[in-house]
Amino acid sequence: MSNPRFRNWVEGRVKEALLMHEEASSESHPGLSGLSREIAVEMLLRPLLPPDVAIGTGKIVDSEGNESTQLDIIIHDKDILPAAMYGNRFGLFPIEACLYVIEVKSTACARTAKEARLAAQKLATLRPKPGVIGVPCNKKPVGLQMEAHEVGAGYFPNYSYFAFSTDLTAEGSPARERERLLDGVKDHHQIHLCSICVVGSATSSWSRTGEVWKEVPASEKHDEVVYFLSTILNTLSKMRVMRPYPNIGNYLWD
Repeated sequence: MSNPRFRNWVEGRVKEALLMHEEASSESHPGLSGLSREIAVEMLLRPLLPPDVAIGTGKIVDSEGNESTQLDIIIHDKDILPAAMYGNRFGLFPIEACLYVIEVKSTACARTAKEARLAAQKLATLRPKPGVIGVPCNKKPVGLQMEAHEVGAGYFPNYSYFAFSTDLTAEGSPARERERLLDGVKDHHQIHLCSICVVGSATSSWSRTGEVWKEVPASEKHDEVVYFLSTILNTLSKMRVMRPYPNIGNYLWD
């Protein structure tokens, strides 16, 4: 059961974001179109995030000098570790504080799927550090100290793929989107892929409970987009509780 007024408010924001992207896409400047894609998705998420969770764009880094490729949208927890920001949106984000990455494309196709897959594979090579579980940096450091070998896949950001359209036909498109995004990847867990949203087609999201991909088809009220937002927002609190709090000094001194 959803709240009709709250749902209507979210649907209104979805329509605004899609309209903004449509208007910007009509311009011939490729940089404007790319920026509008990212800002449109940010418009949907930013008002719904907790105060200590922020959105940026840039690269995710670890304390050993490794870094990701340029990523469209990075959702990070400022309470775990600060980001090195260059302005309001662009920055370098410590991997331990990153909760979600969303790659945003105008059209889902074989080329954009490959770009997203390579970016996810590069991100998966970073090495997060251990820390203290469930203890914010600004509070007394009491808690269970983690061993290095305990930091595994659970502390990488979830990876999502969002496109405003697709070159596939409607029939079987969610499964086909996953297939080409995971081409050559043995298991979606290897790149931490958790959801794919294609506006006007469907959203498919990995259900940890049922160990299956759940699919929500598009509708006039953009159920596919609302469900995509819900899957992200519902998992943020769980991810934040499980995250360790490493030392910022790891990034400053060998």
